[in-house]
Amino acid sequence: MPLVAESWENSVAAIYVDDRLNQAGAPDHELLVAVDYQDKAKGALRYMGDTGAYITKGSGHDADTVLYYYMGSDREFPRDSLLSLDEIRVAVREFLTSGGEQPSAVEWQEAR
Repeated sequence: MPLVAESWENSVAAIYVDDRLNQAGAPDHELLVAVDYQDKAKGALRYMGDTGAYITKGSGHDADTVLYYYMGSDREFPRDSLLSLDEIRVAVREFLTSGGEQPSAVEWQEAR
């Protein structure tokens, strides 16, 4: 089932690239893909890698923060983190084809 068809409880997916692990055998990167459960045409990304953690910088939202739900807990994103799903798809494709590098197709801000 596509992420856009999921409920709020399943509004985030984590993506990793195979064979990119740290010395402990765990992924050294992560891309969280979040879809707004009310406006299925928007979402946000959170990237974690060796340079730190970043959240997309996009358009604003009516609320001060945007909440998604991931692995049993709320994930808070800044209100200006929203992107169109088309922008998200481009960034995810870049993440996967680059071997898990931070996508340059979108603008980023440091995660708080």
